[in-house]
Amino acid sequence: MLPHAPSSVAVARKRLSSELTASGVYDSVIDDASVIVSELLSNALRHARPLPSGQIRLAWDRNGDLIELEVSDGGSSTEPRRGP
Repeated sequence: MLPHAPSSVAVARKRLSSELTASGVYDSVIDDASVIVSELLSNALRHARPLPSGQIRLAWDRNGDLIELEVSDGGSSTEPRRGP
């Protein structure tokens, strides 16, 4: 869980990078995962409300060569609309 604040992006990147480094993941993969986490969190901060706790949730799981990244937020006040 992270505060619904821009500073959480850097905190999340650092935590993710540290954990993946410790588990032996290649630097290039860590760099890619960090960019993806930054984008997901930035989008959640920009376009969504926080969870009822006032936070956003970031989770990741490594299973062999697969790294799964997940961000949960409180959703938006509007529904997405299909474009042309």
